[in-house]
Amino acid sequence: MKKLINFFVFTFLILFSSHTYGAAGKIAGYVTDTNTGEAAIGANIIIEGTTLGAATNIEGYYVILNVPPGTYSVRASMIGYAPSTTVNVRVNLDQTTELNFQLTEEIYETGEIVVVAQTPIVQKDVASSGVNLNAEEIATLPVTTVSSVVGLQAGVEGGGTVIRGGSGNEIVYQVNGVTMRDGRDNTPYSNVSFTSVQQIKLQTGGFSADVGEVRSGLVEVVTKEGSPENYSFSFYSQMRPAGNKHYGPSVNDPNTYFLRPYLDPAVMWTGTNNGAWDAYTQRQYPEFEGWNSVSQSTLKDDDPNNDLSPEAARRLFLHQYRKTFDIDKPDYDIDMSFGGPVPLVSDELGDLRFLASYKRNRTMLLVPLSTDDYTDYDASLKLTSDLAKGMKIMIEGHYGEQSGTSISTVGAPGIFRSSSYLADRVDYGSYTRDVLFSNAYFSPTNVIRNSIAAKFTHAISPTAFYEVLFSTFGSEYNTNPGTPRDLAKVYKFGNNYYVDEHPYGYFQGSVDVINPSGMILGSIYSQGRDSSTVRNYNLKFDLTSQLDEYNEVKVGFFVKYTDNNTNYGLRSLLYSQNNRDFQWDTKPIQGAIYVQDKLEFEAMIATAGLRVEFSDPNTTWFDYSTFDPGFMASNATLRDDLIPKTDLPTKVTWMPRLGMAFPISVNSKLFFNYGHYQSLPSPSDLYLIDYASDGGLNSIANPVADLEKTIAYEIGYEHNLFDQFLLRVTGYYKDISNESRDVDYISSDGQVRYSRPEPVQYRDIRGFEFQLNKNRGDWITGFINYNYRVSSTGRFGLGEYYESRTDQENYNRTDGELWYSQSKPKPRPLARLNVDIFTPDNFGPEVGGFYPLEGLRLNILSSWQAGSYTTWAGGGAISAENRNNLQYLDYFNTNIRLSKSFYFGPVDMQLFVQVNNLFDTKRLSSTGFSRTNFDTKNYFESLHLPADVGGADDFKYVNIPGDDQPGDYRDFDVPYVPIEAVQNIGELESPVENLIYYDNSTADYYEYVNGEWKTVADSRMNQILEDKAYIDMPNFTFFTFLNKRDVYFGLRFNITL
Repeated sequence: MKKLINFFVFTFLILFSSHTYGAAGKIAGYVTDTNTGEAAIGANIIIEGTTLGAATNIEGYYVILNVPPGTYSVRASMIGYAPSTTVNVRVNLDQTTELNFQLTEEIYETGEIVVVAQTPIVQKDVASSGVNLNAEEIATLPVTTVSSVVGLQAGVEGGGTVIRGGSGNEIVYQVNGVTMRDGRDNTPYSNVSFTSVQQIKLQTGGFSADVGEVRSGLVEVVTKEGSPENYSFSFYSQMRPAGNKHYGPSVNDPNTYFLRPYLDPAVMWTGTNNGAWDAYTQRQYPEFEGWNSVSQSTLKDDDPNNDLSPEAARRLFLHQYRKTFDIDKPDYDIDMSFGGPVPLVSDELGDLRFLASYKRNRTMLLVPLSTDDYTDYDASLKLTSDLAKGMKIMIEGHYGEQSGTSISTVGAPGIFRSSSYLADRVDYGSYTRDVLFSNAYFSPTNVIRNSIAAKFTHAISPTAFYEVLFSTFGSEYNTNPGTPRDLAKVYKFGNNYYVDEHPYGYFQGSVDVINPSGMILGSIYSQGRDSSTVRNYNLKFDLTSQLDEYNEVKVGFFVKYTDNNTNYGLRSLLYSQNNRDFQWDTKPIQGAIYVQDKLEFEAMIATAGLRVEFSDPNTTWFDYSTFDPGFMASNATLRDDLIPKTDLPTKVTWMPRLGMAFPISVNSKLFFNYGHYQSLPSPSDLYLIDYASDGGLNSIANPVADLEKTIAYEIGYEHNLFDQFLLRVTGYYKDISNESRDVDYISSDGQVRYSRPEPVQYRDIRGFEFQLNKNRGDWITGFINYNYRVSSTGRFGLGEYYESRTDQENYNRTDGELWYSQSKPKPRPLARLNVDIFTPDNFGPEVGGFYPLEGLRLNILSSWQAGSYTTWAGGGAISAENRNNLQYLDYFNTNIRLSKSFYFGPVDMQLFVQVNNLFDTKRLSSTGFSRTNFDTKNYFESLHLPADVGGADDFKYVNIPGDDQPGDYRDFDVPYVPIEAVQNIGELESPVENLIYYDNSTADYYEYVNGEWKTVADSRMNQILEDKAYIDMPNFTFFTFLNKRDVYFGLRFNITL
């Protein structure tokens, strides 16, 4: 606490000699006499409908600070002159809207002049890449969340989770200036009502000095304020009808991987090795001995109650696999907001107004697990009051909850939602049957997140204001077992064999049930536990002053206090030796002071700033040597006596930041930015100590590690084309260091062996972005963007350190070189095209006061990404020649939204239908490959790869030359026709009848029929090749294609009273 007090004192000393800035925009310009061109001194500039305004100085210059983002009418007036009003003046976050007036003397009796503002296509004061979207622009996009809006922009991948190669913990989401971040794992929280959004700003580089904890992207969301004069209600909803989310058969189809060996009459009685299935069919499924054999095994003991006939055993199997997988509930989104003056007290309390919003989503899971869906909701209330002229207060609260099935068996955060992630995660090898066919393998979970913020703004002069923001954001995790299993044995099989409702319900005891398929049926079900609570408290003070028409100087401070009570782990009743507890109770303090000057000249706009951050772990830690014997298992009870604890030091970092824009003309500019940015590692890397069951140390965190750091550079060019299009070309480079990776430490006797996260990883990211935007027009708008990114990753030092010099040298000669070798994945360019075609208001014939053809809109969103690269050694060793030698098929997708708007006085309504994956394109998913049975190997060996593929000469099998790529597939309605490739069919000793062989010596296809070789007919062979019938498809047919076409039906309306 003493450190915190000292920091406050230091900060206030700086504040009273400087200035800073809040998150808003500003309007500035000159007022002149129309006839003489001279400055209009003392003219009044007012933003209509607000209390914001200014007066011109002796040079006719004015500036209005702290203008909330939006569209306004601005009025200039002066005694002796006719007033002039400019409408449709758009103000964006952190930008200057230049607005000049020319006033005419009233002697000419011109009346008030009204001018319609045209937002410049090239914003000359912006020195970074990004985009500002207002509510109207957002409403036209075929998306429903803030993160999905972000996900469409240049430099962004993964639906908004990756920006210029940086993941979620490098991205900051702010709502009305409040950072929404879960301190449990440093992930952003973006679950904000869509109908409440006024503006979204995405910035992918060049972050100003007042922004912290950011390294890759800043998303600023400004929500609407309730009007002090009228009420408004907005509603949005969409629904996807119930239906499966994958192509092909259901998981419990009798012919799928887990069921066919037990239900196919050809093999189920006498086993899969009875000769009914050929070798190619056998490798698609698990091996099974047959129900006759299972029945015989039940007769071997002296207990007659468990004797089962083959049919009874089969019915018991069906009981254990009785789970249904059809999705019988719809996905939906509901989003609404309501705002206006607070009844009865609005006038007395400074035009007190409110905006209440609510959003809810349900996404049915690809397959039901502990829950059959993922749900989330967020409710918020925003109150705004103009306490006095130049004084404004905003109070806002959010309360949200996410519920579903935990992705972790050890209580780590995360909830299943994505189909691809779920399909990949549920393949647990021998446990996969339990994951799929029980309802209790993973624990159900829910997370409650809430925030409260209060912001006070005071304009202390026409050219200066300060802002104080206090906020708190908290998370509460609850991961525990679901409904316990009913152990009553009420299900009868055979003469007298009773079982309970297994595999349903939570149960961790030993299950003694006849179980020929190898399910666990319990014991390790629902092991994950989590009762963590994390809350941070933030205080931010900003002060802004426009010193003159060229300098806007800013200074501020920020303090963050986190109450981090993390408690999660694994609990097993049957295998208690595996129990794990991950706990820490820490209260770290972070803070920053920053100063910044925005210089605005005709030929250059520059923003130069400095941010000084401090980070205090505010806790004690073991003061230990690298191979400290206190970490031995035998010293577990004496550890606190053997290893003293000491206070951890505070880290201070200086981070310069610079952004410069050079307007070449009104239609073009160059820009450049540079900055140092940092963020904390994950809390587990800072505070987690993991002990083994015998008391030895498994891992220990590193709270004194250097913070993860990014030094970023960006240069770009913007150009206005035909007053319709904005062309932006950008190049960037990111030098990333100090990222944590686990390093092992091993003592000479092996009694001390643990890992510690060390700041040893570095990354270099270089990228190029192209963007062409058209955001104006009566019939068509849209954008196209293209991203090209190259990255490399490496590590310093070694991955293992040994106390024994001999062991260290052995490691250095073998695995040591792999540790610091660089990873250089091949780039995967990405492009998106959005075309919005619409009919203008009052278009077409009028029918009964309506225009049936107005408000029609077709939005087309297409995307392409180059396929990923993989290494296929064909059973040989990986080498430089075959590394990244194969590329998957490129990704293509098109979504459309067709809508019709209706206008009924104060009500505007829109009906729409949205189709995702319009062309119903199948894309092979790696999640379809079983991790057993050499499934992936069989698929790759069945492809006809190009003859010149890298390393083909070293393949351990004969490749049939062709033009296949990974991602090619055989469709469900095409029977499998295996082709065996050999060097020379004449050398085969026991050829298989009617199997197609490829003879590499003659490059032809043959069959062995009735004891002699025959070439396969061209017509038949061409059909096989055309249908790709020879491809050995993944065993998990139900997870092979996950991108099934989805159709959503929706309604949107707004009412203003």
